[in-house]
Amino acid sequence: MKNKWNIVKSNSIKIASVFFLSSLLTVVFYYLYVEKHNSSENTYQKKVEEKLDKMRASVIGKRLEAINEIVSKSSIKPRVVLIYSGFDCSECLKESFRLASGLKKDDKYDIFVIGTESNIGSDKIRFDYDGEIWFDGKSDIRKSLNYILSPAFLLLDSNNMVKSVFWTLPNNQEKKRGRVYKIPN
Repeated sequence: MKNKWNIVKSNSIKIASVFFLSSLLTVVFYYLYVEKHNSSENTYQKKVEEKLDKMRASVIGKRLEAINEIVSKSSIKPRVVLIYSGFDCSECLKESFRLASGLKKDDKYDIFVIGTESNIGSDKIRFDYDGEIWFDGKSDIRKSLNYILSPAFLLLDSNNMVKSVFWTLPNNQEKKRGRVYKIPN
C-alpha cells in the first residue's frame, strides 16, 4: 500500500511539474509575441512619422502660385487650405471636414477646401460641410507640392508660402504630437 501511495504521489508531482512548466512557457511565449507585435507596430509608426516629417520638410517654404488660379478670394488673414482627393480614406476625410468646419467657425483663418478627383456636391452632403469647396480639376496644387499625401492641411501666409502642414490620418501620430489642433501663427 505504501508503494502505491508513493507512485501516486510521484505521478502527482510529475503532473504538477509538467503543468507548471507548460504554464510558464505559455506565459513566456505570450509575452514574447506581444513584445514583438508592439515592437513591429512601433517600428511601422516611426517609419510613417519619418516619411511625414520628410514630406513636411519638402513642402514648408514652397510658394503655392496655383492657389490663385483656383481660389479667387483674396485674404489678409492666414489661409488654412485643406487639400483632398476623392480617393482618400473615408475616416480621414470625415475627420478633415470636421476639423475644417471647426476652424471655419474660428475667425482667425480663412479656410479653403480644395478637392481633386471627387464629387464635390456629394462630399458636402456626406461630410456635412456647409462651406465652399473648390475643385482643382488639373491637380495643380497637388502637382506643385509633388503630390504629397492627402488629406493635408496647409497653413499659408499672405504670400501663399507654406508655413506648416499636417495630416489627418487613422491612428494619426500628428494628433498625438499636438500638430493638428495647434496651428502656429
